[in-house]
Amino acid sequence: MKELNLPFWIGMDYEKMEFDLEILSDRIQGYDGYIYLGEFNNFLNYTTDKIELLFRMDVLEGIVISYNNLPFTASEDIIAKLESKLGRPQIVNESKYKLHKFITDKNDLLLYVSQNGIYIVLCNYNIIYFLHLSLLCCHF
Repeated sequence: MKELNLPFWIGMDYEKMEFDLEILSDRIQGYDGYIYLGEFNNFLNYTTDKIELLFRMDVLEGIVISYNNLPFTASEDIIAKLESKLGRPQIVNESKYKLHKFITDKNDLLLYVSQNGIYIVLCNYNIIYFLHLSLLCCHF
């Protein structure tokens, strides 16, 4: 998504990034997971803890950007920045997290805010359900 100024995008080929990736255990069956080790580690003016990229058949289909130990005001700032770029989200409140769903032309961007951290997820529609479940099982 160009409006977010990411160095990678959904649909990108694995070959363009292979030297900046480290193998990660698979989060979703049928998708290869990697940690991004490239120079990009600051997103929306906050240092990321981890950037996970999910590929299927060498095509990038999911991105998970993790922030840990940020103050509550940081989550409000991140939400405001995403709203200015993507518009108002749908909001779902759950007991352990708050989900902000931004709908774009081709993909969804999900922002999870919990006591355990902040997670930004950008993915194709075909894996959104499975990625959501994997986050709930592992992080909340």
